[in-house]
Amino acid sequence: MNVSEKSSEHIDLKEDVKTFNKSLQQFLGFLQVYWYPKETQDRAFSEIIRSWGMICLLFLLLVGIVGFNAFNSFVFRDLIDFTEAKDLSKLTRLVIIYSIALGSMTLLTGFSKFIKKIIALDWYQWINNNILNQYFKNRAYYQINFKENIKNPDQRLAQEIEPITKTTMNFLTTCVEKFMEMMVFIVILWSISQTISIILIIYTILGNILSTYITQQLNKISKQQLEMEANYNYALTHVRNHAESIAFFRGEEKELNIIQPKIQSDD
Repeated sequence: MNVSEKSSEHIDLKEDVKTFNKSLQQFLGFLQVYWYPKETQDRAFSEIIRSWGMICLLFLLLVGIVGFNAFNSFVFRDLIDFTEAKDLSKLTRLVIIYSIALGSMTLLTGFSKFIKKIIALDWYQWINNNILNQYFKNRAYYQINFKENIKNPDQRLAQEIEPITKTTMNFLTTCVEKFMEMMVFIVILWSISQTISIILIIYTILGNILSTYITQQLNKISKQQLEMEANYNYALTHVRNHAESIAFFRGEEKELNIIQPKIQSDD
């Protein structure tokens, strides 16, 4: 590897770190506006309390799910032992306990998904209303047309807000749940074998680093996809709104040449 290749890799690494830090700051700012607003006029205090109350409820549900999951692992182990021992009385009792615990965990899982969707919906509605207020403030909807770096704001407003809140909630709840599961089972494994626990911790750290990098790359692809879809939808809407003039001047081929690049990646 020559000096120029090393220098290029170093620059790419610095750019990746810079992009990650910028994305992290944007993400934290995105969270802060809704969950911990600095200005009192941003959100009513009662709405903030309600949102945090639902988050606390969701956290308790996740704790219950993880607890039942760990409990069922012990019960399932005993089920196998008593099945091999052919102890019918203890086996029957454990089957009942396992069924109750499994049913309770199923109810908690369903309720947690319900709460998560409510939080994501409230978050989406607030962000959407806030952005719309900014969009119509001081004729921003008109002035934005003269900024070349912002393409098709109407399409992007309609498509990009809802997936952000939904994906964020799914990502955060999954991280919290899996972290708690990892800690619980590490404690269980530590009581059995400390060596296996250390290996599991190292494996988890390396896996999280790799998944973070992959997630960052997937986010770039998702952003490109959303922009491409917005451009494509805008082009089709333009054809629909100007169908008469396009047909009159026989501009089908010209419009087709404009639309086709919209569904192709810049890469």
